[in-house]
Amino acid sequence: MRRRAAPRLPRTLLLLAWILAAPADAAAQPLPRPSAADAREILRTPLDTSIGRVEALRVRRFAVLNGLLQHCGMGWDTHFALLMGYHRIIAGRSPQDLVRIAVWYAAWHEAATRIIAAFRPTCDNDLRRAAREWANALGNGVTMEDSAPAQAQSGASSQSEPQPQIR
Repeated sequence: MRRRAAPRLPRTLLLLAWILAAPADAAAQPLPRPSAADAREILRTPLDTSIGRVEALRVRRFAVLNGLLQHCGMGWDTHFALLMGYHRIIAGRSPQDLVRIAVWYAAWHEAATRIIAAFRPTCDNDLRRAAREWANALGNGVTMEDSAPAQAQSGASSQSEPQPQIR
């Protein structure tokens, strides 16, 4: 039986995953920075074995979406910070789980960015629109510029808080 090779992660991507997974407040303990060998070992075990299939799928979707947003020059890093904050605070994940999440996220993000760049070297308006629509579907606070009429038609209050827009 042939084993799949674990994806290779550039050192800068590992550093990015470690920095972005750092605690937002002083009370939280900083996460240990995984070495390249640790990251390869983490990638040998599917993420869903530690956080569940649904949550692992959510992490992968955000990583791929953020790869698309990065490719199109749109803001993506705050979405990762929100994802890690959710797992740290709301889901109460252990530091070991947070490191696993960050490493898997980094691998999926890097792979998505490379694949998207290979198939669509330039980000045209259709790709940007698709990225915004996907971000809205995942509910990460990204809105489309022309979403105000759609909100009015759906009965959404015009007094609700404005959401950040990616352009």
